[in-house]
Amino acid sequence: MRLASPPITITVDGAKATLRPSLRAAYLLEQKHGFKAVLQGVNDGNVGIIADILAVADDEETVGKLLREIGANGTLKLEFLRPALIEFLAILIGLGDDEEEAEAAKTPITLTDYFEQLFEIATGWLGWTPDQAWAATPREIIAAQSGFIAQRNALLTAIFGKLDEHDPREEVSEEQVLSGLATLKANAMRGKR
Repeated sequence: MRLASPPITITVDGAKATLRPSLRAAYLLEQKHGFKAVLQGVNDGNVGIIADILAVADDEETVGKLLREIGANGTLKLEFLRPALIEFLAILIGLGDDEEEAEAAKTPITLTDYFEQLFEIATGWLGWTPDQAWAATPREIIAAQSGFIAQRNALLTAIFGKLDEHDPREEVSEEQVLSGLATLKANAMRGKR
């Protein structure tokens, strides 16, 4: 999985917009239009939808300049924008080219639910602020969650030994709990030195 997607820069006659594929941008577009309508709007050259995409991904001042540059020859210039906007939208919903992502994309879930789950992961599991969560891309949140899970599993392994040595259906004895806590305390004390 390619974690960091570079911002997409669009330049039309000297006016430039830099699109950052953030969770906030994805959520706002889904709420305002629905992603199907956004994709159709880009395909049809709908200036209003394209302006909304640019507005959630870049600052309003840049959007105004870029739209003024499109001007009278809008059809030709909108055609020029289409590939960059489609790439931006694909990144917004976390699409990539690896098989694991393609398989995960088959799971039926609404985009609103998907974006809300990512927000919950970022603010709940990872402890990020709402601003940090909204500024991150879906891939950044997923990668951070994977790192969090790996760290948690390493900690559990340090406390209880290899996970596959224990049958999760077995009850943990009081001696094992005390031993695990002693190991955790010892590890914590070493970390303070």
